[in-house]
Amino acid sequence: MRFCNLLFTVLIAFAVITSSLTGLLAVDRSSSTPMTHWVAVHGGLVTGAYQNRAVAVATPLFATCSGKTLTIQVLNMDSPAAFSWPDGHVFVSRGLEDQLTNPELAASIAHEMGHLLNDGKISTVAALQGTDAGLMVEVNADATGMKVLKSNHISPEAMVSMLEKVGDCDSLSAHTHEALDQRIAILKKGM
Repeated sequence: MRFCNLLFTVLIAFAVITSSLTGLLAVDRSSSTPMTHWVAVHGGLVTGAYQNRAVAVATPLFATCSGKTLTIQVLNMDSPAAFSWPDGHVFVSRGLEDQLTNPELAASIAHEMGHLLNDGKISTVAALQGTDAGLMVEVNADATGMKVLKSNHISPEAMVSMLEKVGDCDSLSAHTHEALDQRIAILKKGM
C-alpha cells in the first residue's frame, strides 16, 4: 500500500488499496492472512492505553449496530489514519488518537462505521480520508457517521473538527485537501 510519506494512508484511493490487497492475496496463507499481513505493514498493533481508549470510545458507538459484529484495534502508526474492513474490523492509528479528542475519535470511528453500514457491501478496505469510489461515498459515510454520533449524544461538530484536523496534515495531496474541504462544507451546510 502506498502512503504519502510512506505511512500516510488516511486518504488513500480505492485503486491503490485494491491493488495493494491484490498483492496481499498472493502472500503465503500458511503463515499469514491478508489482514495479518496488512496490519504488520501498517506497524502492527498497539495495546495498553491506546487500545483501552479506542475500545472505550467505540463500544457505545458499536452498540448502535444491531446484526453486525464490529471490533476496534489501534495500529502503531504515527500518521493519522482510520480504516474499516468489510468483515467489521475498524482500525485507528496511534497518530490519529494523539491528535483527536474523544468526541473527534468517535467521529472518525463513526465515519468508518458509515462505510460498513451504508450498504454492507464494501469489498475492500475503506479509509478515513477518502476513496476513488467518489466523493459521495465519503459524504454518505459522513452522514451515516453523524447519525451514529447523534444517537450517542455526541455533537455533530466533532465530525467537522475531526476532518479539519486530518486536513491539517502536511502530507496530503491538493486533491485530498479539496475533497476534505468539500466534505466539511457539506457537513456544515447540513448542521
